[in-house]
Amino acid sequence: MKRSSNHHHILSYRVIIEPEKVKQKTIYNVYCPTLGLVDYGNNLQGALRRMKKLMKFHLECLIDESKTVPALDKDESFVGMTSVNISGRSSFAFG
Repeated sequence: MKRSSNHHHILSYRVIIEPEKVKQKTIYNVYCPTLGLVDYGNNLQGALRRMKKLMKFHLECLIDESKTVPALDKDESFVGMTSVNISGRSSFAFG
């Protein structure tokens, strides 16, 4: 792998942010699956800011240790939610 010297690069990786209720407060968990990183924040902006710092640190460590940097995520992905109608069941429990 060819290394660049003193150049700035913008690397793009997918992140997933999910709210989580903790007691009376909502926090935001943030994941970067490609890099295997997880963090959180008290709000969306804080979660993303913390993840960007963690990603920068992680990637710079990989580069400094001459390790392979994971391939960039393509901009072709979509993360969303969908609903399904479950009929004919009288009751069920969520786990």
